This record gives sequence, structure tokens and C-alpha cells, in this order.
Amino acid sequence: MTASKLVVAAILVPLLGTAASAQWITRSQGGAFDDGAMHIALTAKGRYGLGLRCQPGEIKIVFMTPEKVDDSGTISIMNAAGPKLRLRVDKGEILELDATVDDVEEKLLVVADGDLDLFKKIRDAKSSVSTVVTVLGQNFHETTFNARGGGKAITKLIKDCDLE
Repeated sequence: MTASKLVVAAILVPLLGTAASAQWITRSQGGAFDDGAMHIALTAKGRYGLGLRCQPGEIKIVFMTPEKVDDSGTISIMNAAGPKLRLRVDKGEILELDATVDDVEEKLLVVADGDLDLFKKIRDAKSSVSTVVTVLGQNFHETTFNARGGGKAITKLIKDCDLE
């Protein structure tokens, strides 16, 4: 497990214990001694979390589920099956991203590469961002997050990450 996954989990796990439907917030970690600060915009619904993360040379979207995975073999099988993270902003097109899964602090974490256009689509959501993990054609953990506060938080993230 990489340090960046631990940091994301350390930020997302406490957020999941807050209100059932949280507003988007931003957090930054590190960078005091180099240019390697990690910036995250995130939200939660129940025990699910959705985060947009950037650090030098890396832009990711992270979906945390409450699913417990007891062994690394299950993670390996899921990754070999080519999991997809699918997103839908409001009632727009369904976006399908290649993803990897990992077990971080006993939570199933799904991570996919992001880009500025994706961040902007999520930022511009009027009402919701829906997510689902698809493995071998089966959908798991479908969750809809409220867009409230996303515009401000993701605009800050884009600025902090120097993406524009």
C-alpha cells in the first residue's frame, strides 16, 4: 500500500463518520519540504466517499466503499478482471474509467486516473455525481453523491494543483 493511499484513507475514513450526506471539502497534505503536496477534494454519503486527488504528475479519482476484503487474493482477482469506475454527472453521459482496487484500512478503495476535463465535469454538477464499480459486467456499490459545495471545492483543488 502506497503512502498516498494511506493519506487518502486517513482523510476519507473520518469523513465517512460525519453526516450521511456531506458537502464537498478540500484538504492538503505535505509539501513543506518539496513540491510534492497532495491536494484532495472529497465528499461522503453514508459510509461511502468520493475524492478527487492530485499531486505532482498524478491526477486520480478515488471511491471508497465500506466493503471489507479479508484477503489479498480477492483484490488480485478483482484487479485481474479489469474493474471499471463508472461515473455519471447529473443525468449526463456515463463515463467509464479503468480502475484498480485495494484494501485500505479495511475498506475497499477504487482508484482511477483522472484529468482536468473530468474534474471540471464533476465541479459543474448541478445536483449529483453517481458512481458504481463494475467488475465482469456486474455493478457494485452504486452511490449518488450530492453536488453541494463541489463547485467551490473543486475550483480550489484545480487552483491548488496548478492544473490550469
